[in-house]
Amino acid sequence: MALKGYVKVMRPPLMLLGFLAPLGLVMWSNKPLEEGCLIVASVFLGNLGWTMMNEFKDAKVDAVNKPWKPIPSGQVDKYNVLFLSCSFITFSLILCYNLMVYYGLIYGFGLLAHLGCFIYNCVKKDIVGNAYMAFAYGAAALISVYPHYLTFSLAFALLTLAFNLAVQYQDLGAEKAAGVTTAPQQLGKAGTSLLGGILSGLSFWMFWDLFKTTGYFPLVSFIAAGVLSGISSVSINFVGAGSKVQEILNRYLGRIFLLIGFVWMIVTEVM
Repeated sequence: MALKGYVKVMRPPLMLLGFLAPLGLVMWSNKPLEEGCLIVASVFLGNLGWTMMNEFKDAKVDAVNKPWKPIPSGQVDKYNVLFLSCSFITFSLILCYNLMVYYGLIYGFGLLAHLGCFIYNCVKKDIVGNAYMAFAYGAAALISVYPHYLTFSLAFALLTLAFNLAVQYQDLGAEKAAGVTTAPQQLGKAGTSLLGGILSGLSFWMFWDLFKTTGYFPLVSFIAAGVLSGISSVSINFVGAGSKVQEILNRYLGRIFLLIGFVWMIVTEVM
């Protein structure tokens, strides 16, 4: 099995975001060095572990609509992926526990984030599962910015949920064929678009309000991401599930704006 396949299954863009996001937030909230390093390591390893778990659990669906991916194409052994996933998650849990013991109970949200990831990736991907997923992302942001800028964590959770609804809509046919119930199947096209639009609007408003309060310019990128998410949600009514429009809006532009936002934070704090 080639090393390249294992790098692919770690999904480098998400792996990079999983490192830059907590780093940018920790620097913004001016965390002490040791505490901040533990937070960044915990979030990074947890994100990496659950990303790989998602690849493992989605192998059946990917075999239908993305047979070129590392697991269905045989580039990697899926049980090696499972072992690596569980190892990264375990290390992240240990770091979360130590953060809670030495720096306060607030870091218990890090442990709860893992529960949310487990429910979404291993139990259900319906509306309830999506809510747990959004909670996990919000909790990771919360422990990174606490005790400052707490609105950011809620806005980020809502934005993540809106984007994920659109991503699930893209995979609607394959998920249904594989017998996996997702939120867009329950909500329908109009319901998915409406809920995504509401969530995008709320996240936009929260990011905008936080920007007005703090004058922190990196938030402009997250405001733009909220606008982009709203456009993506509305476009669901006019394009098919497999549309390139959705692919560009969600899997490319959405991540690019988030990446820019977190890098902007890091550069701002360094300077």
